Amino acid sequence: MKKILNVIYFLFGILGGFLVSQLVYTVSTTMISTVKNGDYAYTGNVLVNILIGILFYMYVLKVIKSIINSEKGNIIQSKSEKINLSLFIVSLLGCSYFILNKSTTGDTPLFATIIIGLFSIPLVIKLYTYDKFYKEFYLAPIKLNNKKLDEVIVKENKKRFLFNLLGIITGIIFTISVVIIHKIVFSITIISDKEVNNVLRIIIILLVSSILLIIIDKVVMMLSKKKYNKNFKYYYTIKDYFVDSFHIVFTILSYVLFVYVLDINLYLALIYMLIIKVLVNKFIPPSIDPDIDLSKINFSYSHLSNSNWNKNSNDIKFGYLSNGTSYFSMDLGSGITSTTLTDKDGNKTDVTSFEITDNLEYKSIRKR
Repeated sequence: MKKILNVIYFLFGILGGFLVSQLVYTVSTTMISTVKNGDYAYTGNVLVNILIGILFYMYVLKVIKSIINSEKGNIIQSKSEKINLSLFIVSLLGCSYFILNKSTTGDTPLFATIIIGLFSIPLVIKLYTYDKFYKEFYLAPIKLNNKKLDEVIVKENKKRFLFNLLGIITGIIFTISVVIIHKIVFSITIISDKEVNNVLRIIIILLVSSILLIIIDKVVMMLSKKKYNKNFKYYYTIKDYFVDSFHIVFTILSYVLFVYVLDINLYLALIYMLIIKVLVNKFIPPSIDPDIDLSKINFSYSHLSNSNWNKNSNDIKFGYLSNGTSYFSMDLGSGITSTTLTDKDGNKTDVTSFEITDNLEYKSIRKR
């Protein structure tokens, strides 16, 4: 079964390259003969569409990989991902050249294919190696051979699905809102100077978008604090499931609507989308532990390594937090860490952490 799923995953790479290459058809070849330096203009437009398609593909691939891994275990590993992306690039360039060769003449097919390769390969590598983009997120249940933990994880998965769905719905509403705001603002003349007027319109749109994002973040953070389970190291980050889905929907839908509804130039639509994406990153950041006020805590610790300690676990850490709490932590074995927190009144809390998967850790908390 594992081999079959990996083969299917490889086929997704070939299919993805084929589908993204079809974006070549969205650029009219009449541009070559009707625009100055038509070959370059045509190639540039094709390249922008292909790069956007690659970004969409990487998002979809991330979802597919997470579904397979969370349902069946850690099946899709680094080697499989590299094979998938290699097949994707080969399929993309091969199909793009075939389409270009059928649609254009002269040196354009080869020239355009080379340009696509020079930009698409670095983009794929960058997105794959950029941890914040390519981190795991789960849409299907994680299954363990532990009845007690399985029951807890089933409950957590419902929250996970809820926040994924919330991110999708909110992403659609926010993107449509930006388009409507754009329509309204650009129908208003603020001052007579056309260029200054357009600048002011863009500023207003960005300000309103920022306010909407701040409101969204406050609401989602409030829901996250209400829903999080402090026994799971990573499950106070259920907001991240919302953020991931929100990003996917906004990135794809915004570019499509900017181009086909607002009739914005391909290049300007890309810039417009990226500017608002920066605002999304700024005003809807990843989640933080609701129990920790990072503005009031300053971590300071010493680190010791003991070569005589268990070879699987030889780290000891101790230090003080700015709120007066001290801590002593040591690894008991592979994936198991014991930490004792002592507050300023001498009260102690023991926390034993058990790593279940790379993205899931269960904590047993006991106050003395």
